[in-house]
Amino acid sequence: DSELMGEYGFRLALHGEWDDGCALMSRAYERSPGPAGYYESGLALCAYQRGDMTEATMWIRKSPLPNNPQYHAIAAAIYGESGDPAVAAEVAWLRDHAPQYFDNARAEIAYRIGRKEDVDRMVASLKKAGVPVSEP
Repeated sequence: DSELMGEYGFRLALHGEWDDGCALMSRAYERSPGPAGYYESGLALCAYQRGDMTEATMWIRKSPLPNNPQYHAIAAAIYGESGDPAVAAEVAWLRDHAPQYFDNARAEIAYRIGRKEDVDRMVASLKKAGVPVSEP
């Protein structure tokens, strides 16, 4: 079941099991007849965690989730880390449509990502993107 495989893989990755989780998401993506953006944004996050901003950018640009705040937060982190000018549009979208990221970005990220070091990395990238983040 590729849907279960992908969902389980994403959950593993978000809780710090990036290698195993990302491998499962990749396999689910290959088996799925028509990914709807979920796998692409997850695979973008996997590449981001590996430090491969070229691949992360490729995946986030393939992800058709323009109304999903998590997509925009991942995109802002990737573009902020890589210095991509597309970061401005992502930060503006978050400001306009998901202001909770400006109220407490760290809590928004920590709600979804399990390990502190992964949260810290994402927060640092969001700061580079121009998202204000208060320290805990």
